[in-house]
Amino acid sequence: MNLLSPNWTPVTALYHWEKTRPDEVFLTQPKGGQVTDYTWAQTGDQVRRMAQHLASLGLEPGSRIAIMSKNCAHWIMAELAILMAGHVSVPVYPSVNAETLRYILDHSESALMFLGGMEDWAETSAGVPDRLPIITLPGAPAFDPPRENVLPWDDLIAVTPPM
Repeated sequence: MNLLSPNWTPVTALYHWEKTRPDEVFLTQPKGGQVTDYTWAQTGDQVRRMAQHLASLGLEPGSRIAIMSKNCAHWIMAELAILMAGHVSVPVYPSVNAETLRYILDHSESALMFLGGMEDWAETSAGVPDRLPIITLPGAPAFDPPRENVLPWDDLIAVTPPM
């Protein structure tokens, strides 16, 4: 496939590289002095599982799904899963304050949010509506008090078949 083709999207690129270079490292995630590499095949598997989970939620095609996280491997995977499932991502800087976060989530009509690593989560968390389901990426802050509609990425991909 021609890389400059208008048909070359992030999802078609994933399909291509996961098929042609499955064992080549695509993403590298440093954490706590350790480094985790994700190959194209591993990334594709996680993305397909999360896309299937998103599809199982019965959201309208083109629903908006927020991603709020520091830059990380799972941010890329979440973005690809959102696209693969037919939705639209709403990227949110992890440095926004609670008022701005609430505005973005309400104005975009986000149906769900992926949450990853944050700095001032205790203050920012007030901007997340209680009704909003959240999928936490590895490294995400904990909710205090815990919320019923918060599910970890790793738990979901462990039980969801790939799309």
